[in-house]
Amino acid sequence: MPHPSMHPAVLARQMLEMALMLQYFPPPESSKFSEDPRIINRRLADEAIKLVTTNEELHGTMDALECIMLEAMYHSNHGNLRRAWLATRRSIMVAQMMGIDRWRTPHLLVIDTSRSLQPHYIWHNLIYTDRFLSLILGLPSSGATPIPEFERQLPKKQSGTSWLTLELKHSQVAHRLLQRRNGMEDYNVTQEIDTMLLDAARSVPDEFWSLPKFDEPDTNNSAFWRSIRATNQVKHYSLVNCLHLPYLLREDPNRRYEYSKIACLMASREIIRRYNSFRNAKPVLSCCRPMDFVALIAALSLMIGHLNMHQNRAPYGFLQHQRPGDRALVEQLAETMDRVANLNEDAMTYQSSCLIRRLMHIEADAFQGHCYLTEKLHNAVDGGAEDRCNKDECHVLHIFIPYYGTIKISRQSPSTDVTTRKDLANSPSQCSENVADSRTGCVKNTGQKAFVAPYLVSTGNIDFSLHPDVDINAIDSLQPATIPYPDLTASVDDWAFQGVDTAFFGNLIGPNAYSVAENGTGSWEQTAFSSKGTEGYLPPNASHFGMTNS
Repeated sequence: MPHPSMHPAVLARQMLEMALMLQYFPPPESSKFSEDPRIINRRLADEAIKLVTTNEELHGTMDALECIMLEAMYHSNHGNLRRAWLATRRSIMVAQMMGIDRWRTPHLLVIDTSRSLQPHYIWHNLIYTDRFLSLILGLPSSGATPIPEFERQLPKKQSGTSWLTLELKHSQVAHRLLQRRNGMEDYNVTQEIDTMLLDAARSVPDEFWSLPKFDEPDTNNSAFWRSIRATNQVKHYSLVNCLHLPYLLREDPNRRYEYSKIACLMASREIIRRYNSFRNAKPVLSCCRPMDFVALIAALSLMIGHLNMHQNRAPYGFLQHQRPGDRALVEQLAETMDRVANLNEDAMTYQSSCLIRRLMHIEADAFQGHCYLTEKLHNAVDGGAEDRCNKDECHVLHIFIPYYGTIKISRQSPSTDVTTRKDLANSPSQCSENVADSRTGCVKNTGQKAFVAPYLVSTGNIDFSLHPDVDINAIDSLQPATIPYPDLTASVDDWAFQGVDTAFFGNLIGPNAYSVAENGTGSWEQTAFSSKGTEGYLPPNASHFGMTNS
C-alpha cells in the first residue's frame, strides 16, 4: 500500500504501471477479478493523467517525466495512437525544460532515488517515438534533435547495444522521411534514404534478422528480447515500405521504379510474416499495438501492388510467381486479426480484416482479367446504413478516410472510349455500392447507385464536363459539413485507424492531387502516379531478370 506521504508523481507512476500490467489480461480471463480489469486500468490511468501527467505544477522531476511517458505507452497499448503522439509531445517539452536534450545535463530532480534512470537514453527514446508516430499518422514531428555525443559513444556491434544502434539509425531515417514528405519530391533523396536503411540493416549481426520464434521457452528474459527484436524488425521494414510506397503505382517505359516496387512489396511480406508469428503467440493487444496498424499498411500495399500488376497486363511481371504465396500470407494475416479481434473485442483488427478481405476479393477478380481503377474522391459518400462485410456483386468499394477524402476502387467498364464513359457517368448502375468507413465501420451498403468512374490506373485527366454530379468549385477542400469528421484526438473506438489510413493513401496517391485548369477541366495529378523529373534507381549489381517493360 502506498504511504500517505508519497509524492503524487511516484504514486501516479505506480498507478500507471499497474494500469499497463492490467492491459495484458485478455477479456476471457477477466472473471478472475472482482471487477473487469479493463475498467480498473482505465480508472487508474484516468486519475493519474488527470491529477499528475497533465498537471503542470507537478512537472519538473524525472518521476513526472516518466509518468507522461507511461501515459503515452498506455494510450499506444489501447490503440489510441493520436493521444500517444500528444503525450509524447508533452514529454519532449518537459524534457527540454529540464535540459535532458543537452549532453551536459543540469542537476535533475529525482524523487524516487531507488530507480536508475538514464536521461540520454530517455531523450533518444522520446525522439524515436515521436518521429515514428508522426510518420505513420501523417502528423508533423516535434523537430527535436538528438544528442550527437550520445550517438557517437555507442559501441559498434556489441551484444546488448546493437539494437540501440539500429534504433538510432531508424530515428535518422524517419527524420529524413518526414523531411521528404514536407519538401519537393526528388528521387535522389529516396536513393540516399535507401542507402541509410541498408547501412542500418548492416549495423546488427545477420542472425538479428531471422524470424523470431515465440513458441520457444523463456530463459533469461529471452521472450522479452525476442519481442524487442521483432518490434525493431517490423519498424525497419515499415520504414522501407514508407520510403518506396510513393513509387508503387508509378509506371515508366524504362522501368525506373521497379526497384522501389520490389522493395516496398518485399518489406510488406516481411512485416506480415512477423506479425503473424508475433500475434499468434501474443494475441493480447496491449503488447506492441502499433504493429497492428503497420500490418494493415503492409497488407494494403501488397494487394494494391498486385492490382497494379494486373492492370498493366504484364505477361512476365515480377509478381506472377509470388501471387499465390502473397495471397496465402495475407489470408493468414486476416485470420490472425480475426482471432485477435474476437479475443480482445477489438474493432480496429476486425475492421482491418474486413478491409483486407474486400481487397483480396477485388484482386482475385482483377486477376481473372477485369480492369479495376483506384481514385480519390472529394465528395462524401453517405455511410449511414448498417455495417457489414458482405460480397459486393458490383465490385465497387469506397473507403472513407477522415481529413483526406474517399478512395474508390471499382471495376472498369470493358469499353473505355469517351462516349461510353460519358453515358455511364450520366446513367446510374443497377447495383449498390459498399463503403468502408475507416472511423467506425467496416463495409457499409449505402443503397445508392454506383457510377463508373474514368480510367485512372496509371495517371490521367478527368473532364468534369462528363461528370455533372461533381462540384469542381468545392472539390479541393473537405468541409466539416460535408463529411462528419471524428474528433482529432478521438479514441480507437470512434476512429479505428487513427489516421494511419490517411497517411498511407496520402503517401501512395499524394495529399494534393487535384487541380483545376482555367477552362474548368479538373486534373488528378497524383504524385504516386507522376514520373516527372525523377530518375529510377537500382543499386549496383541489381538484376532486371523477371522484370518487364511497362
